[in-house]
Amino acid sequence: MNKIIDIPKLIDTHLHLDLYSSPLKVIEDAERLNIGLVAVTNAPFLFQPCKNFCDNYRYAWASLGMHPELVSQFADQFGLFKDLLVLTPFVGEIGLDYSTSDKHQRRLQKDIFEKILSASADQGNKVLSVHSRNAAKVVIESVGCNYPNVVIMHWYSGSISDLETAIANDLYFSVNSAMVTSRKGMDIVRRIPIENILLESDGPFIKYQGNPFPTSALTNIIDAIAQIKQYDLDKIISQIWNNNKKVFAKISTEGK
Repeated sequence: MNKIIDIPKLIDTHLHLDLYSSPLKVIEDAERLNIGLVAVTNAPFLFQPCKNFCDNYRYAWASLGMHPELVSQFADQFGLFKDLLVLTPFVGEIGLDYSTSDKHQRRLQKDIFEKILSASADQGNKVLSVHSRNAAKVVIESVGCNYPNVVIMHWYSGSISDLETAIANDLYFSVNSAMVTSRKGMDIVRRIPIENILLESDGPFIKYQGNPFPTSALTNIIDAIAQIKQYDLDKIISQIWNNNKKVFAKISTEGK
């Protein structure tokens, strides 16, 4: 069993590598800049091809996902999800999306999400990237205050009261460029302790100068965080690196 020992200063903790028009360019650009990538997937059958690709690179890791908006299509793949879970410490994109008002869809999402939380807890040593659009309260309640794995709230957009609960439960938050350029997002970032902040691009969905947000521009997010929180830039850079080391250093890369 190998360990991630050399933790890069910058890690994009949430991007959809398989949805870029040129995944090879994305991953090679990041590798050249010593930037880590966690490539989330949206369904279990997509994981193995992504892993096969990422395994050729030092700082790229495939993440096993079941996107909440696709649960109705792929719920029958939960058995496959459980079989694959042993191959990676990274789980995502998972979670809940209650932008739908369909009660059956919501129940199905919650059932799968809770099964994923349970299976991941049973194995331990996992990092989860969690979607919570219009469902932050339920997500945070489902995770609870003593969950044994690292939980990263991807692009958090919930209420301040739920944010405070998540912070009290020591959850992490992956911050992207959309969050640091909207009024609500900036207010959220302002309230998150720097010890709980990680970075993400959510590429290729989030754009930068008309193109998918490049990992090389993660430093722009750090600059914005420093301005929003009125902290010294070097302090933010140092703390995010420490956060990366805390989150990633204990994660085994068995199977890579």
